[in-house]
Amino acid sequence: MSLNSKNNNSIHGEERVMNLPLENKLYSDEMPMSGCSATDDEQVGHSISPLKNQLYSDEISFKDIILKSKELCSYLISKWKLVSLISLLCASLGLVYALLSKPDYEAELTFVLEQEGKANTGGSLAGLAAQFGLAGTASSGGLFQDENIMYLMKSRSMIAKTLLSTVNINGKKQQLIDLYMNFNGFETQNNPNLVNIQFKGNPSHFTVTQDSIIGIFHRAITENNLIVGKVDKKLNIISVKFQSKNELFSKVFVEKLVSNVAEFYTSTKTKRTLSNLVLLESKADSLRKALNLNISGVANAYDLNPNLVRMSLRVPSQKKQIDVQILTTAYVEVVRNLETTKFALQKETPLIQVVDEPILPLKKNKIRKLYALLIGGFLGGFLTSLFLIFRNNYKNLMK
Repeated sequence: MSLNSKNNNSIHGEERVMNLPLENKLYSDEMPMSGCSATDDEQVGHSISPLKNQLYSDEISFKDIILKSKELCSYLISKWKLVSLISLLCASLGLVYALLSKPDYEAELTFVLEQEGKANTGGSLAGLAAQFGLAGTASSGGLFQDENIMYLMKSRSMIAKTLLSTVNINGKKQQLIDLYMNFNGFETQNNPNLVNIQFKGNPSHFTVTQDSIIGIFHRAITENNLIVGKVDKKLNIISVKFQSKNELFSKVFVEKLVSNVAEFYTSTKTKRTLSNLVLLESKADSLRKALNLNISGVANAYDLNPNLVRMSLRVPSQKKQIDVQILTTAYVEVVRNLETTKFALQKETPLIQVVDEPILPLKKNKIRKLYALLIGGFLGGFLTSLFLIFRNNYKNLMK
């Protein structure tokens, strides 16, 4: 055979190999060809084998997923009666829960927090206050910003004060904490440590048990019942919402809470001005008494010596006249500053302006029947399917 024929045969052989399928081509590539050494054949075989195994493993994994999914679907379809029965049962339970559950009554109160600068009570008042050792009559407004007020609404002290408040409900005076314990099923008779427990008197003298109960109620209220926030980020209106199973309690609690916070806010903001007012009133009273005494002294001096000839005899009466002039000037200044302080105090009070109050009947928040029906049915079917799939896989593994 000539050289040309050999070359043609080798070329046709390579073309036949290229036209083979991928699987046959891989096997044909592993076979040693004429003109190649054994070492070259081993290197080619080692380089192709991982690729072939990867293709086979990927193909098998994908097929397993498809087959397994079909198997599980067929298995769940074969159990459709059981899945449907449990779904229907859970849907019925959800409907019964929606029918028997008590609604939550939501009371909402909105108010505006005044943001005024420091009160300007005049230079004369500031000078007089400095003489009395006071820093001034203006109170700082930075303490009561929106965020601080919202935190104050949820503080333990404000909620405890609200719970311990005595209110008139249906013509009967009672503490809110007693009403809260009653409708929440907090029975003290079943616990010997809580028999006949009361929350009367000064809270600072409460026992550890009483403080613990108030702490539990505070956490429950702040986590489950009370919502404080802004109506809108751009607005300066704060909303206070309270939800409970008792309609009257929700209304009275939110009103009393805002009232207590407003009282604390007002007393704190006007504390310095109020203390200055008390001091000025005391100073005015003392100056008035001293002025009256000196005026009487001048009159008595003239009565005792109606015809004064010697100048030395006029000294006592003239001293008293000077005292009267000094006391008159001081008294007029104190009275003027007293009126200015009263005006500043009235300007700072009130500080919280209520916009909307809760009005009976309150809004009811209750789970919808259709919603409870759908959620119950979905959860029942989903959990049943998961259980059946898990049990089927476990049986297959145990075979």
